[in-house]
Amino acid sequence: MLWVVVAGCGASAAPASGPTKPLPLSQLQSAEPALARFGQRLYAALARGKPFEIAFDAGGLRNLLLPEAEHVALVRRAQTPGPLSLPESERALWAQARYAEICIQQGRVEPRAGTLGLRAPGFVFERALLVGREPGGGALAAWVEGEFLHTDAGFGALSLERIEAPRRDHSDLELAVCELRAQAKDLKPW
Repeated sequence: MLWVVVAGCGASAAPASGPTKPLPLSQLQSAEPALARFGQRLYAALARGKPFEIAFDAGGLRNLLLPEAEHVALVRRAQTPGPLSLPESERALWAQARYAEICIQQGRVEPRAGTLGLRAPGFVFERALLVGREPGGGALAAWVEGEFLHTDAGFGALSLERIEAPRRDHSDLELAVCELRAQAKDLKPW
């Protein structure tokens, strides 16, 4: 089941300090810890059935985007149809497993005032394969798509466009080529 998520302008599960500027990954010693923290936050949001929690709120968007791009992002969020939460069956699948890994694709450094209208250059990616481990050791995975930005407060979503229903033993666990990946420290890679 595929569907669109409206990333509301309400409260977000972003770090308490909130983002003040976009950042390229080159300003990190290693991207893995920041990506792992985001993977854990995204996984927890899906397990609660509230994926929009990882979206930047209106104040975050104001700090990250130029005024025209901020307006476009807010209008796009308001006009995008779809549920604000996951169906209970999908939420339950995520909740009964635990975060294992995130694999990202379509990453790039977005220039200042480029296509997204960022206030400063920042690393953006568009797809993430989120992986969980079930109690018996089986893998659960789904693609999450949108525009995800690295900031001085960590990763968050500028937009959420599609969340695939989680699948056991997802074929992309074998096929996906990751540009960057980060796994939970206590689990072996898939």
